[in-house]
Amino acid sequence: MTVLATGGVGQIYLHTTNSPYATGSGISMAQRAGVRLANMEFMQFHPTGLFNRAQQIPLLTEALRGEGAKVLNHSGERFVSRYDPRGDLAPRDIVSQAILSEMLATGEEHMQLDCTELDCDVTKRFPTVFKSGMHMGIDMRTTPLPIVPVAHYFCGGVLVDLAGRTTLDRLYAVGECSCTG
Repeated sequence: MTVLATGGVGQIYLHTTNSPYATGSGISMAQRAGVRLANMEFMQFHPTGLFNRAQQIPLLTEALRGEGAKVLNHSGERFVSRYDPRGDLAPRDIVSQAILSEMLATGEEHMQLDCTELDCDVTKRFPTVFKSGMHMGIDMRTTPLPIVPVAHYFCGGVLVDLAGRTTLDRLYAVGECSCTG
């Protein structure tokens, strides 16, 4: 018996939350062996990754937008409402697409998430986000955070049944390289 537990494909994208090892290697091996794959076109994107040049970008919780954080371009303008009437509170796929579209239109490598006017103590309400910003030298209480949409979770992979069995005898796949349908 062989088990593939190699993770997803996040590293094929420029910005991702995935480990540097999430290169799709297990899925590639299975495909070369003739194993059936499924839903390969489905990738979940998160709109607010904390932009930096690392291989693995930390997420900024969507609760920030729920608390009133504003998605801004580099002119300080809110723009998401041009793409969806719900603006910054639109679903993550729409906000991700709006941010990417704005980046492509302006040539900027990231947009901004302005948390400076939130009615809470961000050091207590969002301690992990606060620490991530401070680690980069950004105090989110006074300065907007740089954000980019990030590849987050791969929804496809090696087709398996509920026991992890693939279409090749004695080959199993588990975790993000597998797809249970």
